[in-house]
Amino acid sequence: MLGMPRCFWLILCTAAALCTGACSTAESFVIVCGQPVPCSARVINYTDPQGFDAHSERCAFREQILPTHATADTMVPRRYGVRSTAGMAEANAARVAQNGWSFPSLQQRVDQFVLHYDACHDSTQCFEVLQDQRGLSVHFLLDLDGTIYQTLDLVHRARHATKANDRSIGIEIAQLGARADAAALAPYYADAAGRTWLQVPQRKEGRGFLRTGMLVPTARVGLQHGRINGRDLVQHDFTEAQYQSLTALLACLRGILPRIADGIPVDTAGQVLDRCLTDPEFAAFSGVLGHFHIQPEKSDPGVAFDWSRIAHLP
Repeated sequence: MLGMPRCFWLILCTAAALCTGACSTAESFVIVCGQPVPCSARVINYTDPQGFDAHSERCAFREQILPTHATADTMVPRRYGVRSTAGMAEANAARVAQNGWSFPSLQQRVDQFVLHYDACHDSTQCFEVLQDQRGLSVHFLLDLDGTIYQTLDLVHRARHATKANDRSIGIEIAQLGARADAAALAPYYADAAGRTWLQVPQRKEGRGFLRTGMLVPTARVGLQHGRINGRDLVQHDFTEAQYQSLTALLACLRGILPRIADGIPVDTAGQVLDRCLTDPEFAAFSGVLGHFHIQPEKSDPGVAFDWSRIAHLP
């Protein structure tokens, strides 16, 4: 897939670099309880014509209402829900029961930010899988070029991480993911000029800034190896633009929802836990965590995710 003349590579690489720079400078906001809140990260909201709206109670790319491959629980028009007040202080829960969710009550409820990789080629494909196929949802999508899409008001309970849904904000990062066999990733990545490049496969045009055939460099060169939930995995790194946008979004969310603590799950030596949290560990944890910290069968954001980009590690 990547066997192309060097000059063509350079043209596409330049295009990718220009796009990444252009997509990261505009002022923007996130929507919380129906209100825009300024955010230093580049965010395209669900209200924007180029955005993705998970509030819609129908498919996004086909003429039907219900998702095509959902479970019994998600085979419904609405792809999101209402946050539970379980575990909140009694007075706060009573206010929500009487008046609904407000900004202050949401600040008392949300204390986790869950990272996923989407196992898709880009955020457009990810939204199609969530909205049209599986009947799921997430608050943010993060594309290869660093563009962030907010798909849901943060007040809503997204369907993305089982027991974490009521207390978390979720983000799906565009990434093919971690695999047991490197051969599954080989058609999409290649090393050249001291970098590792991902070529954007055939995609739906008209949304976002990526184009079919564009080359996007990963932040680190080559395959990364590691172990998650007892499985040995390999994965290529995320893009530099994704790390930068994620850092900016995290700073924004911590300003809006201060109970999302400045921490990640670590062991006694200060290294990132490579396993699912126990029930007591999960109940006590506030901060940023991976999907694999919540469900033992999951591996996202994977062995290549550089946790040092968002946290201080020894």
